Amino acid sequence: MYKLTNAKNRFSHLFLIDTENAMEKETSVQETKKTLPDESGNERRDCERLPEPPYEKRFSELGSASAEQEGDGEITVYRYTKRTTGMELQIRSAYQMVFSISGACELNIQGSRARLPNGGIMLIARGVPHLIEIPEDSIIVGAMLPVPLLKREFNKIVEFRSPISSFISNSLWGNVTGPYMLFNKPGNKYIRSLTDMLISEGCYPSANSGLIKNFILMTLIGYLSSYSPSQYELSSIRMVRSDQIPKILNYISENYRTVTLESLAKHFHYTVPYVSKLIRASTGMTFTSILRETKFDVCRSMLLNSDLKIYQIAEIAGFQNTDHFNRTFKKRTGLTPSDFKKSGLDNAE
Repeated sequence: MYKLTNAKNRFSHLFLIDTENAMEKETSVQETKKTLPDESGNERRDCERLPEPPYEKRFSELGSASAEQEGDGEITVYRYTKRTTGMELQIRSAYQMVFSISGACELNIQGSRARLPNGGIMLIARGVPHLIEIPEDSIIVGAMLPVPLLKREFNKIVEFRSPISSFISNSLWGNVTGPYMLFNKPGNKYIRSLTDMLISEGCYPSANSGLIKNFILMTLIGYLSSYSPSQYELSSIRMVRSDQIPKILNYISENYRTVTLESLAKHFHYTVPYVSKLIRASTGMTFTSILRETKFDVCRSMLLNSDLKIYQIAEIAGFQNTDHFNRTFKKRTGLTPSDFKKSGLDNAE
């Protein structure tokens, strides 16, 4: 079992004591009405702080993650859109910390399925393509951790000398790393409190929001560092990190209609076998799988957000014909394109 040093224990303990005291004071303010004097010194109407909104309300206040936020150096807290069918490909240049607030969700990472249980936390390394499926009744929140931020805080992170600090270190500086680290439902009550604080700061940022979120993150990593091996799962999959992969994936996304493995290799001045192995080693997915998921993302978006006919969408996405598109889409999602368009399930929140 990995333990924090006495100094780190004292640091985290003092921080949580201050936090608990602050929360107790806040609760006292919320529960106690204050009468304030007016200009003449007479008491006027009672003033009362409203209680913090419940999770469902705060969750609705969170926005979605955007590519622009990945490199801005600040932690971004966002919500995952609930989906009752289908999955979407996620590829981020930043790290992602995924929190299961209510319910659970399934992730497909490099061909391996992982389940994030209720109350669990998953840390996903940068540049890892993954698919996430969220049931209708689940609340899943993410925190985007930009690489510049983790590099700035790296000296503090490495001091924990734990599996999570090794995971971050290897994925930041090493050439080979695992794609994710999964923490089961925390038994430590402070972890849930820190998660609550991070989400609240994402919904209603304070004046020093960036600094506060960084402080919460470091304390959260500290507590996760004390997990025993039975409480976390470190992916056994290994991937090769390459600075070219984001460019390759972006090229596939922009040229999904016409790109082939041969044209991709030619564009990047690689041989076909080399670029094929590079993609597989770096993402755990084949070129064909990535192209297929990219097309499905485009098709789902057009089905729900355009007036295009089914045959037009099939043609734009590069399918051979409408029948091929219908068969492939139903096999992938369980619904025909027409049924999917009518149901609007991708917008269920």
